Amino acid sequence: MVTGENITEQYRKATVREKIDIILNYYPGFEELLQGLRELLCIHIEAEKKQRRRREFEDTGVRINRSRYADPTAETAVDRIMILDAIEAGNLNQELRNTECPEEYRLEARTIAGMREDYFVVRACIKILPREKASLLESYYECKTKAELMNGQECFTPSFYTRIYRIRKQVKDTAEQTLEAKYGRED
Repeated sequence: MVTGENITEQYRKATVREKIDIILNYYPGFEELLQGLRELLCIHIEAEKKQRRRREFEDTGVRINRSRYADPTAETAVDRIMILDAIEAGNLNQELRNTECPEEYRLEARTIAGMREDYFVVRACIKILPREKASLLESYYECKTKAELMNGQECFTPSFYTRIYRIRKQVKDTAEQTLEAKYGRED
């Protein structure tokens, strides 16, 4: 799995094959991973906007309601929803107005959107597998998740892992053809 650098940074630098590996390694929880990345990006944007507002008003520590609404909690929730929607839509112009590094946030949002598109390609490649292979792969991911929870107990035999390797290779090959069309052929 990812250590050291941010997963989105690693994904940006990865080749098509490496991107597919990242998706397959995180496959059972990849949608949750993407949701978490979107939420973290939203939190970073909110924090920077809040920090910038404090600097602009020369924060003295005295709290005066300067918001448009009498309910600052609702305003915060609405702002968060607006930012999440903008990340999802890929249109962050309005939400990044009061930030110092909007290009970094745009790059992060584009990477997350690209990861999502690539995930759908890999998921489609798994869906078009013959039912038996798809079931084996599904069983593998379910048991792998449970095994991690049970401190690494093995669920399958070595021959099963060989079959899983072949199925994953088939998925990788199919997905690679599609993603090469998206990113351009890497030689």
